[in-house]
Parts: sequence; structure tokens; C-alpha cells
Amino acid sequence: MIFDNELFYERILELCRVAGITTTSFPLTHNQSPKQVVYIESEKDILLTAYQRKQLASIEYVSHLFDIPSDAFDDTTEKNKISFYSVVLSSTLSERSQLAADTHAFLHTSFGSEVSIVFYKHDDYTMLSMSGFGHQSILSDWFSLYDELDDLLYKLDISNFSIRSSKAFYIDFVYNCARWYYTHPYSYDYAALELFPVDYFKENDIHDIEQEQLEELIRQIKNRAVIEYGDDYVDQDDITVTVTSDYNLDLELLLLDIDDEEQEQNPFGEDPYEDDYPEDDLDEYEYADIDSELFNDPILLMKWLEKQDKQG
Repeated sequence: MIFDNELFYERILELCRVAGITTTSFPLTHNQSPKQVVYIESEKDILLTAYQRKQLASIEYVSHLFDIPSDAFDDTTEKNKISFYSVVLSSTLSERSQLAADTHAFLHTSFGSEVSIVFYKHDDYTMLSMSGFGHQSILSDWFSLYDELDDLLYKLDISNFSIRSSKAFYIDFVYNCARWYYTHPYSYDYAALELFPVDYFKENDIHDIEQEQLEELIRQIKNRAVIEYGDDYVDQDDITVTVTSDYNLDLELLLLDIDDEEQEQNPFGEDPYEDDYPEDDLDEYEYADIDSELFNDPILLMKWLEKQDKQG
């Protein structure tokens, strides 16, 4: 039996109520399409690569469960809310963690809040992804929706988190929920202590250890997380970067400046081949920053154009 994807948001909202993180009984939005969230709801224009658009198609539902407002924290100088979401994935088992990390990267940009915490669902399992304060897609373990929700509830209990500030809350949340290799990353000092406890050489001679054996033991310690998590292991360096149209505009302006400099150095003044350029190129450039995915859905394209018109 697989838990109903359409009701996943209700299950997670109830879990958060029991944990004391929220008191709300109804989500802010529920079971929206990912295209609606990225292209229409977002305050920023997100530029997705072909690979990211393929990942977007692997999301079934996005629900905005609730926000913890900035005034819920003791520090009144911080104006950061913390937003909670649920997302239903449709992918292979081996892809689920990397897909969650990558999609949260561009969804976080779409959400528009400093901190977003997403409960991902894949088959009968759920996992958290946490992004905020310059860190993106920090993952938890996967928890069975059948018999491991009590373990997750223990981690989510409101008593585990500081309410001094939104940042303090987020740090506690990550520390309580993240996979161990995020909070206790590998280091050579750690490897040395793991291999040789403080009193190790009181009873052992260092010359009894073969160099190759030592190197193999260090490799095992260094790769412990990769071995333990297998396909679910996600390296932060492997998360796809999300680009917005603001970034794209800056890049185009930079290229324009370079073109101007080259034009000044042209002994002929104007481009002698200017009349050979087809006029269609101007229209193509005009719409270059529009995600091609919009052209496949006329309704979304109309909503996007209406949104652009309202923004002036």
C-alpha cells in the first residue's frame, strides 16, 4: 500500500501540529503543480536549464503548509520568516535524494523566503530538505510513513529548537534533523582519533601498522557516508545552481559593454555586415530570457505574460 500522494500534505501538517511547530489546520496552498509555483507564484523569474525542466516534471504536487512569521521569535530585528512545504516526487529509488536536493535549490528561489523547509515524499517514505542563510538543500534521512513517524516526530518537537531568532531556530533544526555527515563532516583529525584512540600507542607500536593498511582504513573512514548512504548520498557540490533573470540581465549587460569596447576599436566604425543580420534575430533576442517550457503550455504562457504586464 502506498500513501495517497494527494493527501500527503495533510499527513505532514498534522505531524507538525503534534510537534508544536504550528497550530494551523489548513495549508496556505495545496497540491499545486510545480509549473504554477515556479512560473506564476514566484516573485522572481527563474531560468531553468533543460535538465532542471526535466526534474521539474518529476514533481507531482507542491503544497505551502505554513509559515513561522518573524514576530514569533524574540529577536525583533530579524525579519525572516520560515516557510514549510511538502513536495511529492515521482522518480526512481536511486534518484530520489539527488532529485530532492536539486529541485529544492530552484524551488527555494521561487518561494522567496530566507528559509524554506520541505518535506519530500517518495513512495512510502518522507525526507526533509532545509535551505536558508546561504546553505541549500541540507537533507535528513528518509523516514517510513508507516513505522518511523515517531522517530521523525521526536526530531521535530518544538522543544528542540530555540526561538531566540529565526537563525537560531534554523540552526537547531538542521542540527536535529540533518544527516550526520552534514553536522560531523570528515576531517583528518577525526580519522586519526577514529583509528588511534588517545591511549592506543601505550599498548601498540606504530611500526606494526602497514602503510597500505593505514591508507585503506583512512579511505574507509573518509568514504563512510558514501558507503552508508549509497545512491541516497548527495554531495553539496553536486547540487545544480539556479539562475534568475536578474543574473541573466547582468550577464547580458556585461556582454554589451564588451561589444561596445570592440566597436570602438573597429577601424571601420559601424559593422559592415549589419544589414545582413535577419530581423527575426531581434524577436528571438527579445524572448531569450523566457523559459522555453512556457511555450509548451499556452495557459501558463498567458499567465506569465499577464504577470509581466502587472510588474510593468
